[in-house]
Amino acid sequence: VKVVVTTVVLLAMAVGFVSSTWLFFSQEATRRAAARMTFNLAADFSPTQNPNRAWSYGWITATNVFRLYDNSVAVLGGKLSEWRGPFRDDNGLAPPNVACNLSEERVSVSDTTWLPHSVTIHPGENSVRSVVRWTSPITGAAALETSFEGRSGFTTSGVEIFKNDSMIFSRKIIGQGSDSRVSLSTNLTVR
Repeated sequence: VKVVVTTVVLLAMAVGFVSSTWLFFSQEATRRAAARMTFNLAADFSPTQNPNRAWSYGWITATNVFRLYDNSVAVLGGKLSEWRGPFRDDNGLAPPNVACNLSEERVSVSDTTWLPHSVTIHPGENSVRSVVRWTSPITGAAALETSFEGRSGFTTSGVEIFKNDSMIFSRKIIGQGSDSRVSLSTNLTVR
């Protein structure tokens, strides 16, 4: 099962992916004690491996073909780690990327702020959408808790969550900070 988190560009603004946690409960055939696994996008973020554990960072275009970001960049003295693809920065806006604040402090550049240990998903131009993909390593019941908020100026964008090819969540993100936050908490069966 693949659960895909994407951002949809309405304007080229950053969308902050505040948190995403998956909790998994799988039972053995004998139905003994359940094993519990937790996946947290920010805590699991890797500046050196993509894919990493159950997470993959990449982009899609109008064709919806997922491609991995293949370029990892340390920014601001290593406080931010960013995955990018083969995109030029023609207009001064950041190319599509997935970035993580690895530090214990807020990091701000211009009108964008990264909270400590948070991930941002930045869309690109020409319908390029950044994607964070989680692929279940087990079969069983899963609980998803995730929230998104604008982190740059006045964000006008959106977020979609898919389980395989079915959309399970779609919201607009307008504004910045906690006033723009949209959240999802749900249980799913993964295979």
